[in-house]
Amino acid sequence: MLVDDLKGKYSWDNPITIHPILISENSTYFIKDTKNIAVLRLSRYGYHTLDEINSEMEWLIQINKTTDIIVPIPLLANNKKIVQQITMLDGKTYNYVVFKYLEGNEVSVCNTQQTLLYYQMIGKNVAMLHNQVSMWEESKNLDRIAYNFNNTIGENAIWGRWQDFDNVDKLAQKTIQKACDIIQNRLQTYGKTNSNWGLIHSDIRPANILIDNEKIKIIDFDDTGFGWYLSDLAASVSFIEHTEIAPKLIKEWIKGYTCIRELDNYDEIDTFILMRRLQLMSWLASRKNSDPVKNLSIGFLDGTMKLTKHYIDYYGKK
Repeated sequence: MLVDDLKGKYSWDNPITIHPILISENSTYFIKDTKNIAVLRLSRYGYHTLDEINSEMEWLIQINKTTDIIVPIPLLANNKKIVQQITMLDGKTYNYVVFKYLEGNEVSVCNTQQTLLYYQMIGKNVAMLHNQVSMWEESKNLDRIAYNFNNTIGENAIWGRWQDFDNVDKLAQKTIQKACDIIQNRLQTYGKTNSNWGLIHSDIRPANILIDNEKIKIIDFDDTGFGWYLSDLAASVSFIEHTEIAPKLIKEWIKGYTCIRELDNYDEIDTFILMRRLQLMSWLASRKNSDPVKNLSIGFLDGTMKLTKHYIDYYGKK
């Protein structure tokens, strides 16, 4: 069905071939004809509204127009729209977008000088993103989720409940909840200002970074929303927050970021890293039957408890 829909909406030559790349929150496909190569993202049903996806596309267009940051370029169809809709065999209507293909390889996280250099480059690019948002007043009108405390790890957490993660006993739950209370109190004090809050990617981690000829390319803006800018730092060490290399990567990220933009607060870095870790814990719990998630979940609780206890020991006394 997708191939037939593409033929009708894009001026491509036959034959069109389509191959799956990844099925996660959305399904992505590599598509090509005799002249064109592109990537199609089919959104998960009900995950984002049409207005939310259009807002994401509007940001990508602005980034491409006003900065040197390399991000996906959404393609217009013959109907002059970027976001297309298709009714599948299940009777449901899905949204999809076709992007210009970006060359590159995923960042490999290992304890090498090259990885540290890449994290500097990532920090620089994120700072440029934050500067672009700060200067783009219309960004405040986009239709995207707000990653406040409640929507991230609180009562209305959109990625699920960390309490549902396997083997979280009463003692672990009590410990994590204590850390959550500290996080919430510190965020209330931290507040939301033009310098610390705005439109963010919210998932700039190695899986969403491509390296091509020593250039950084940022992909997958699907989780774009309004949040604290430090959340983008925390996302850079997703799933490896508890490892020995994480502090080195964070240091290099900050070094790159502060070449472009001032980091508004160093004291809350640990707060955002733990909040991100608990958000990922919620995400893993909500998808526990998936094979990739099962692999990511191995040892995750132990690493989380290590971070949580350290956080309470340090910030619980302040």
